[in-house]
Amino acid sequence: REAPVVAMADLYGTIKTSTSSETVALILKTIHPAVVWVHRSLYVGGTMRDGPTLAEWHDPMSYIRQIEGGWHGGADYYEFMNEQQFADWPVFIAFNQAVMDYAGQRGVCLLWGSFGPGNPPIDVWPKLIPLMKWVNEHPCGRNPDGSPRYHGIAWHSALYVPEAFARGEWVTPPLKLWVVERHLLINATLKDYGFQFELYKGPIYVTELGIDNGYAGSPEAYTCDEYAQSVKLTIEEYTRLAPYITGFHLWNFGGSGIGWVNREECADELVRWIGK
Repeated sequence: REAPVVAMADLYGTIKTSTSSETVALILKTIHPAVVWVHRSLYVGGTMRDGPTLAEWHDPMSYIRQIEGGWHGGADYYEFMNEQQFADWPVFIAFNQAVMDYAGQRGVCLLWGSFGPGNPPIDVWPKLIPLMKWVNEHPCGRNPDGSPRYHGIAWHSALYVPEAFARGEWVTPPLKLWVVERHLLINATLKDYGFQFELYKGPIYVTELGIDNGYAGSPEAYTCDEYAQSVKLTIEEYTRLAPYITGFHLWNFGGSGIGWVNREECADELVRWIGK
């Protein structure tokens, strides 16, 4: 719905939409044109699915033909899969490079990865350095100031939650290190191989950032006040520890028939806490 987004309009630096929620981003962009809009279509060739089939991993063009129609809605970046992994990482790299190369030649910028919380394994990230270096050499467009724009990275994670009321596996030890603070482990590993996120020219967005398991009625049952305080703490921690993270998208605002959590009712608390 538009109302909660408009109520929080001054807080936005970026917004992510999926199929059928594009109008919300268009309204927000009329209020704040500088807001960065990320979009992911839920459909591949008319079918709702999260990523390539086994055959499509080996034939990127067959996948591209089914998704490129969704790249022309006015968003700044597009995600093109969701929480997909392929055990053959050279194939994963070749596939992502092919999709980004095709899009970039047409002035379309993408976010690659879209990894689920805790994924991929830490030891995979050094294998992805060649892909990150390739992105650095292949701009996909221009920013409003004329500087080159590059494809970005996306992953999903969980909020930093104040210890006073933190509850749930992902936001408390020991898993907190492997989910919430995972980006620190990854960057330290990359540095061992002569690279780091600070050297990556594209943006890095946490395109799904939650506080619990993501479903309505989760056992953690955070109040809106606790949720808003956690968002504020996350902004502070990312600013302090991870300047390479460009922005994040809260999971989730908006209802659906699937049963995902809907944080629309927390708009007032978010304005109050983040505006401090």
